[in-house]
Amino acid sequence: PEQGFELMPRSKKEALKKDLKEFLITAIKSGADKPDIVDLCENLKSAFSPDWLKEIIKKAEQGESEYEIVEAIRKLYNIIYNEKTGFYEYDERSGVWNKRDDTTISAHIREYLSRMATARKINSTLDQLKKATNSESLLDRLDQLPLFAFKNGTLHFDFSEFKGDFKEGFDASDFVTSRRNYDYDRNAQCPEWERALQVIYQGDQKSIDCLQEYAGYCELNNCDFQKALFLKGEG
Repeated sequence: PEQGFELMPRSKKEALKKDLKEFLITAIKSGADKPDIVDLCENLKSAFSPDWLKEIIKKAEQGESEYEIVEAIRKLYNIIYNEKTGFYEYDERSGVWNKRDDTTISAHIREYLSRMATARKINSTLDQLKKATNSESLLDRLDQLPLFAFKNGTLHFDFSEFKGDFKEGFDASDFVTSRRNYDYDRNAQCPEWERALQVIYQGDQKSIDCLQEYAGYCELNNCDFQKALFLKGEG
């Protein structure tokens, strides 16, 4: 009832107003006709103040502000931007930051705005999204940690002790841009590769260890160690 609404704590009233406004905006964006919205609010008059409902309807018809739209899209798609690299979008399922072009991000904006989308509004939102998500330090964070991402989690490698700490799941703050499409298995063996090394190097363990180490280095997404490998031989 209206009296019960008026007696609510201010924080609860504001939360309820926000929820109803979001519901009405979503209904309008998804194609609900104005008469249907008015009918709904008529049914709510017994529970809420008519003046308050008029205010909510007015705000819903006006739609979200550009700031609200940008913030909603940023959180919904987990987007970050840099002028040199463009957009990156985080995929929680794979744990990978994927590079996205403006066309893909514009499609996200169009999907979010639904019936309220216009070319002008999409372009304006795209420009504001770039400003809101711009990160000058993005280049310093992408693939800068000694991490190996797998389907079942992430291996954090400690080069000072040459050992890895495997953790199930993913973390956006790792900023990895690629993943191995198989599970990590600490006890996995590769007998064919080991036999090939023995045949090629005729038991020269120093050469075998060198190639193994460099193969591991190639798995990293950065070149922090500044090393190159020259292979000399007949074939």
